[in-house]
Amino acid sequence: MAATQVHIIDPCGGGLVLVACEDGSRVLFGSSAHLVSQHDVLQRLFEVLEDGAIDYYAHSGVETDNKLDLAAIDEFFPIKTCVEFVGSGVNYPPSYVAFRADRPVEMLEADDVLGFGATNVRLFGAAKPRPMDTGEWRPLALHVAHEEPTGSKAVLALGATGGLDWIAIAKAVGDDLKADCVVVDGNRPLDIVITTGERVDVSIDHLRRIGPSMIVMGAESHSKSPLRKTAMDLYSCFTRENGGQSVIDMKKDGWLTLKLDGDGVRTEVEPRSIGQAA
Repeated sequence: MAATQVHIIDPCGGGLVLVACEDGSRVLFGSSAHLVSQHDVLQRLFEVLEDGAIDYYAHSGVETDNKLDLAAIDEFFPIKTCVEFVGSGVNYPPSYVAFRADRPVEMLEADDVLGFGATNVRLFGAAKPRPMDTGEWRPLALHVAHEEPTGSKAVLALGATGGLDWIAIAKAVGDDLKADCVVVDGNRPLDIVITTGERVDVSIDHLRRIGPSMIVMGAESHSKSPLRKTAMDLYSCFTRENGGQSVIDMKKDGWLTLKLDGDGVRTEVEPRSIGQAA
């Protein structure tokens, strides 16, 4: 059975995600990579893709530290089309705008889906930007689903973007928010329970609505946060409640891949020291 593969290129979990779709298409999401150099990013892309183009690239919508050298990626894996999410008064970081240049751009509405065989890819975000540390940005999350006659399985990757406006997102997409697996940025371990829109709310309602049975916690690039254990305990309650197991704790020296098919979401971990060639 053909599967959809979600490769977590950034060990922190949120900065960079590569989707190898069921029909062979490639979708890259994110704008940064922590704990790894640009060389490491390219090495991992070579290991996964070998060669060929990246069909779609979606920026996370936020100016971040450790941002990607998109031109270097494009040199080896030409990026055909950029994907953006509609919104009012939304600006993208200048580095991305310069890279995008005159490339084709596909604009997605809240209910739009990019279909690649059995793989469906969506972007989630609020309609308006909000003030953040590095400017006024509108953060995005990536939703990947694998659809089979036997069932559908999905992964929600939050991105390395801080709190999202979950109230606005849930209102726009409803039950389409559901995901079997959630990937959390290890530098922001409680991101999923924080809504940042016109006001900041802390609530577990969004997590209940998503209903994950698997949560992947990315590695930390800084000193160990006291919030991490709190987040791990909280998320483990939800995964067990939904028939899953404890939170998967990503390691700095491992490359994690999520494989989706009609039967479930499986994990594959390939131990590797950072900077080590395959």
